[in-house]
Amino acid sequence: MNVRLTPDIHSRVAYLAKQAGVSINSFIRTAVEKQIAAML
Repeated sequence: MNVRLTPDIHSRVAYLAKQAGVSINSFIRTAVEKQIAAML
């Protein structure tokens, strides 16, 4: 699965992932999991 992000969102995700000590992939996976749980 490829996710296309704007450069601004990518920069924010990269910064937040680094602050959390996780990879960008892990950060996005967690965000998607939380969004799915919130919608169900």
